[in-house]
Amino acid sequence: MRMLLGATLVGACLAAGGAAVADSDSGKADLQKATADHLAAFEYPGAQRFEQHNQGTICQFVLATPDELTKVDDWYRRELAIDRASGNGVADVPWPATGKVSGTRGQEQQSAFQDGIRPGKEGSKEATVRPISTRAYVVKNPDYTLVVTLNRLAADNQTLISLVFLPDAGG
Repeated sequence: MRMLLGATLVGACLAAGGAAVADSDSGKADLQKATADHLAAFEYPGAQRFEQHNQGTICQFVLATPDELTKVDDWYRRELAIDRASGNGVADVPWPATGKVSGTRGQEQQSAFQDGIRPGKEGSKEATVRPISTRAYVVKNPDYTLVVTLNRLAADNQTLISLVFLPDAGG
């Protein structure tokens, strides 16, 4: 009787543990889907997904498009409300940029980088200018952090786009 009761309790514990693992797997799958759905909103129109990596708490899409770097850059600057005049630098702006009162409000931090200006020779204050091949943007607001990296060398026939999305840990 004791063996039967013990076996029943062990079986129940194993089943409960299995259910917890299943619930955990289901929760991770739900988080991965939600994160991928949010990141999909930032996909460049017509671009093809080249790679996709998703842990739920961080998600990356690597996209490819035949469109020129400047066209892709213009689209992301419009979508992310990053001022065209900013080359490299940071900004702290009201969020959402539309000023509409809907949901979370606060500040948004933005960072922009492009590789067209390089340091000159050692000890010189002169900079060298070359064609831009990489642009990167970081946008952090109360709901998420988004990192966008665009790359296209002169000899390339496609612009690569790396999108990394991190949902706010509290949301």
